[in-house]
Amino acid sequence: MHQQSATLLSQFKQWIRGVEGRGAFEQQRDDAARKSYVFRVILLGIIPLSIVATLYVFSSRVLLHQREATPSLWLMGSVDAMLFFLFRKSYVQHGKYARRTFVLMTFFLALYTSIVWGVNVPMSILSYGLAITFAGILLDTSWALMLVAGTIVSIFFIFHLQDKDMMAVHSSWKLSNTGFMDILIYSGVLGIIGITTWLSNREIEHTARQRNIYADELQKERDWLEIKVRKRTQELEKTNTSLQRAYIEFQRIQKEKFVEVNNLAALGKITTGLIHDIANPLTYAAAANEIRQKRSIKTVREGLHEIA
Repeated sequence: MHQQSATLLSQFKQWIRGVEGRGAFEQQRDDAARKSYVFRVILLGIIPLSIVATLYVFSSRVLLHQREATPSLWLMGSVDAMLFFLFRKSYVQHGKYARRTFVLMTFFLALYTSIVWGVNVPMSILSYGLAITFAGILLDTSWALMLVAGTIVSIFFIFHLQDKDMMAVHSSWKLSNTGFMDILIYSGVLGIIGITTWLSNREIEHTARQRNIYADELQKERDWLEIKVRKRTQELEKTNTSLQRAYIEFQRIQKEKFVEVNNLAALGKITTGLIHDIANPLTYAAAANEIRQKRSIKTVREGLHEIA
């Protein structure tokens, strides 16, 4: 049972993270994947609260006829539908445009609150703070700075209009005493800000740990490659030294063979000359001897002929 619960919880986390967040974040997409994951978690927490708030507004306006103290039903229904739509679109391109739409929607809801019930209502200030917090966590600091500037300008402008009685304000929240529901709403907004900040910081720390793990693995790979390259370099140096020695030995042997061949060639020339010098007198002596023998035989024959 415990193992099945752990498996379901793991599958739920993977579903919330989306395709881009399964496993370790890729280094080039980790920031967008982290923001997309935080955005989906925020939506999963806000959607039930928004539905409960819609039911509360419905009961207050329809059953209790408290129309000034609550927003309109069409606004609450539109917010609920938009939240479901943004959750569905949060899986497209890491929820880039969905996150921007959500931050702007939160800011305009804060504007609506300050226009309808006044800029000095605590809920109005908390809504502006919530929009700025979402901009800094789900988008970037530039968006947060723009919303801060927009909030300051909006507060001063709306306050001026309301102070000059140029804009009608529902004073029900100002005149009525702070009740349990008001405290619950304020606590909920502050809780959303705190949980969002904590969740974002946790994901940042998770990403930092993943990067440290990647850095350690890369360092190990680099050290291993350096050791392998060093060994290979030493082997190549040894091979190069052996080849140089073999080449030097080959040159020495080749030089010795060349000297030996030259010596043999010189010896052959000398031997050929000696043979030629010795053969000529011998040939002459043999020829002379043959002529002498022929003359002797002829002389003997002539003597024998005369005797006969």
